[in-house]
Amino acid sequence: MTSREGIHPPYEVPVDAIFQPEGEGADISRSGTLISGAASARTVASPSQTQPADSRLSLSPPLKSPKITATPREVFHGERFSGESLDQPLTPGCAKERVGPSSSRGSDLASVGDGFTRFTYGSVQDCDELDRHSLGPQLTDALECSFRSGTFVPSSGQSYTSLGRAAFHIFKGNVGTGVFLLPAYYRDAGYALGGVVVVLMGWLIIDCVLALIRAKQIIGHTGARTYPAVVKYVLGKLWMHFAKFSLLFTQFGFCVVYIQYASSLFAEFFTGHDLYKLFVFISIVVVTFMTFVSHRLGFLAYMSMIAAVFVMVVLAGATAEEVCSLSTTGVAPEVWAIVPTMRIFLFISGHVFSLEGIGVVLPVENSISPEDYPKFEKVVKYVNASIVALYVFFGVLGYLAYGEALESSVVLAMPASTMKVLMQVLLGLSLIFGYPIQFVPAIQLLDRALGIELHREKSMFVMVRVTFNIFVGAIAASIGAETVSLFAGFLGAFTGIHLMVTLPALLAIFTERVENARSSTDVDGVSAELSFCDYMKIFCTFPDNPFDCRWYAYIIFSLFVWVAGIYFTFAPMLSK
Repeated sequence: MTSREGIHPPYEVPVDAIFQPEGEGADISRSGTLISGAASARTVASPSQTQPADSRLSLSPPLKSPKITATPREVFHGERFSGESLDQPLTPGCAKERVGPSSSRGSDLASVGDGFTRFTYGSVQDCDELDRHSLGPQLTDALECSFRSGTFVPSSGQSYTSLGRAAFHIFKGNVGTGVFLLPAYYRDAGYALGGVVVVLMGWLIIDCVLALIRAKQIIGHTGARTYPAVVKYVLGKLWMHFAKFSLLFTQFGFCVVYIQYASSLFAEFFTGHDLYKLFVFISIVVVTFMTFVSHRLGFLAYMSMIAAVFVMVVLAGATAEEVCSLSTTGVAPEVWAIVPTMRIFLFISGHVFSLEGIGVVLPVENSISPEDYPKFEKVVKYVNASIVALYVFFGVLGYLAYGEALESSVVLAMPASTMKVLMQVLLGLSLIFGYPIQFVPAIQLLDRALGIELHREKSMFVMVRVTFNIFVGAIAASIGAETVSLFAGFLGAFTGIHLMVTLPALLAIFTERVENARSSTDVDGVSAELSFCDYMKIFCTFPDNPFDCRWYAYIIFSLFVWVAGIYFTFAPMLSK
């Protein structure tokens, strides 16, 4: 089987690649920084430095544990140990196994590896309780893929994900509960202008997603598999921290939106009584107990599956109700083709919130066969184009059907009926069941920062989760039920636009030229550091192909959305 740099045939993985930590500890030392210019020197493998054949771990039976200078705890935490010899093997409880049929201990031993292998936790602890800290570099794939989708790749029992399954993961990662907020945003654009803007945005976002994939492929480094790692490799640690902050802030915002959204749906059943805060309290109590077992990957998978089924049912039901409304009563009053207002930026940021599935792309790409890489870009194009078409169709249809009656969710704008009650219940439950998936990435950061280990500090484990959920509930209760669409748009403007547009555009500008600059400065196998001035020179040197200047336009566009989206989020409050 053919392979490219950093991609190895199945069941044969370098030992260094297996225990390659992602993020700050990753061995991606070629990265510089756009701010400080402190790029670490990178040693290029010379013939004398080439990894010997016996340093590659064969995963074919019979299985032999690799001898590495690391304790089980260091290996499970993704840390390298600078020992003096290779005489200390792994303990039997910590083994790297060939991907095969699921363990008899349960489905919670989810495969969340790099497409080749999976970790099993075979110590004295219960195998059904998989500590995510033990996943090392594979953790970020699972968490990044969980953003908006809860999809873990590859699934247990297979070494590679098919292109069809990859397409499903990408679709599922983008189509969530945010789709039901889209019709309300058309009040700030109109159905004609809004439809055109979404199509243009879709083209731009597809272009940016492909730029992210190409940046990873140009790098071709085993340590640069995830979004933050790719950013670090090209732009430096500071931008990597910015990418992580954006991902985690967005994830925390999703937690707030989910509680706020679900509570508003349930409170609507008791019109005339202000029970929103009571339902926030009830929702927080329910999800808190669910988050106590959020370390069980199988539990997260089941919750994601239930939430996805409910969303699909509500999406089909809402579409049917909108079509029936248009066929019986016609277009709603006060529906406009074009709404000339600067609040169009809220329309854009709201759609960015709903399209924030970029985090799922690289984990899915990591899970497919190297032979499918040339076809993967087409899959991304077609799937994202279908998502944009679905968003335009559903958004315009809902706006035409209910017009100014739309405040937040299209479900709440529907006339009273048994179908509406059913959809409210299912949508609210989908948000509750989907909450643990949104919760995992944010709480995992706190666990790492506080050094919490599940089986040693259970009281702290529980306390952190209770505190986090109380904080989420307090914010959801304070901003009120009527600001669901506004807060979702704020998330799209504050961090979403940078994840979707700014960072991919910067990667498109810098990746190839930074790689060329580093290669041209290699002296005796060592790359010279790229300074801040070097990065600025690259940025200010316009590309030879005039079409590539579009990346600069994308950055300017994202800055406008960032500033205007935040301003129009808070403008109503400032005017009071």
